[in-house]
Amino acid sequence: MGIDPRSLTFQNSDEFYLFMNMRAEFKWLSYQMTSKRWVLATEEYNRRLVEKMGQSIIQKNPQALLRALGDIEPKLMNRIIKDEYTSKRNNETFWRHHCSVVPLVKEERGKKPRKAQTCSRCQTIMYPGPENSPLNHKRGYCADGVKQVSKSSEDLPPWPQPQGLFSEGRTFHPHAFLLAVQRVYERVFMQGPGEMDLLETEAFAKLLASRTEIREDGAVLFQLFTDFVVDPSTPRERIVTHNDKQWLRINFLQQQQL
Repeated sequence: MGIDPRSLTFQNSDEFYLFMNMRAEFKWLSYQMTSKRWVLATEEYNRRLVEKMGQSIIQKNPQALLRALGDIEPKLMNRIIKDEYTSKRNNETFWRHHCSVVPLVKEERGKKPRKAQTCSRCQTIMYPGPENSPLNHKRGYCADGVKQVSKSSEDLPPWPQPQGLFSEGRTFHPHAFLLAVQRVYERVFMQGPGEMDLLETEAFAKLLASRTEIREDGAVLFQLFTDFVVDPSTPRERIVTHNDKQWLRINFLQQQQL
């Protein structure tokens, strides 16, 4: 069963205001949120949503809250920079409150605050800190090592990928990728030990499904990206050419078919 599209967005004002109130209560900041924190935040959000709206309500996927925070933060930052807090009802209470609950704009002496920017891929505030601050988004790539924008027509891996698969927006690491394939397979299909990160697992499963083929001889192949170089330590026999493209053998999944 797929994901209900209604679980990925807010469907009414009650869902939005619950999110805003919880953002204020827990002081959510996109650049401080890890995938595990998003899962926990969504569990609490859904608990309160069901309590308020009843069991029939469509509960939210963590992506809904992640995207909502990525959408609202630049709007709040721009209101702060412009000193504009008036709502459509000609009242300033709501926006003044939500613009003040967490520090969104870092003022540097002698410089105007930067215009609010959010990464289109990971939905994180790009520059919450001063220039060269470790709080700022990496130049050209997200926290999972995947570049922000593709230089080709390829779709980039969905956010967030497990740590270690990609690095610095340039390199793909097959060894870490193959370990992730085995780990996810064993936990999903064989109920293996250990916790699963819901956001990372969903994103990794989408990546795997979108670029994997099974050949007539039973070989399971993952299409490599033209935007990323392959870790040079990768054994050459792991890489094959098929239909004029480079592919990585996934021997583990081939064995599961036997």
